[in-house]
Amino acid sequence: MMLLNFFLYCILSSASQDWELAWSEDFNYVGLPDPNIWVYEEGFVRNQENQYYMRKDLRNSRVENGHLILECHHDQNYTSVDGTQYNYSSASITTKNRVHFQYGKVEAHIRIPPGKGTWPAIWMLGTEMYFPYNGEIDIMEYVGHTKNTLYSTFHMAGYHYPPDLLSVSGNVDLKNCSDVFQNFTLVWTPQEISVYANFQHVVKYERPKDATYLDWPFDWPYYLLLNLAIGGSWGGEIDDSIFDHEVRYYIDYVKYFIDKNSPEREISWKVLNESLKR
Repeated sequence: MMLLNFFLYCILSSASQDWELAWSEDFNYVGLPDPNIWVYEEGFVRNQENQYYMRKDLRNSRVENGHLILECHHDQNYTSVDGTQYNYSSASITTKNRVHFQYGKVEAHIRIPPGKGTWPAIWMLGTEMYFPYNGEIDIMEYVGHTKNTLYSTFHMAGYHYPPDLLSVSGNVDLKNCSDVFQNFTLVWTPQEISVYANFQHVVKYERPKDATYLDWPFDWPYYLLLNLAIGGSWGGEIDDSIFDHEVRYYIDYVKYFIDKNSPEREISWKVLNESLKR
């Protein structure tokens, strides 16, 4: 079935798009994530999650055997260097002010950890303004209490004040999704954005007529985030027995492609190259 999905995906893509690899992170090194690409989030960051995000800690974020590993630990009654107490530690890394993208195709090959309470994600945030006005692209989110279901969502501010967070979401059921690596792909143009899981279509959002940044905040650069959360507003109740084994989120690679046939290819290259010069 995955081979058939790939075949259909290639037919649809090849009709008008000619993808050129512009940037990739293949994790072909050992140690901490490359500081020229990745920066850390630290502490309790969002969504009432239970983990404390650690900075430059090999227990929680490291590259080995050709993979990035984000690992969550049950660290009972630990105290951070700033005096904050926490019971779980994990990692979140981003390409903010390192590598930015606008239009094109982002592809990731990942393997997610099972278990109630886990909440791994690969997602993107706009560099302009602030959330939710900057927009959010959730390429993949998984919450362990909905076994084998993975979600893709586009978030916008909407037209009310305070912003009511207009969202367009889809999901896909992948059997034994934690046992093998999965392929997630974002295809982003000025007219629409789509996500595919194992080359199967998950969700699409088309640019509204007379769109503004409130319902289409996707005409500026975005940066990438990879994180492994535990618990929180969506992750839910944590089954601590999952820590009898390693709770690891594996990322094999992240690749970015630019369409040679796109009128916006010069914008895409400019955004990427200017971010890499920083």
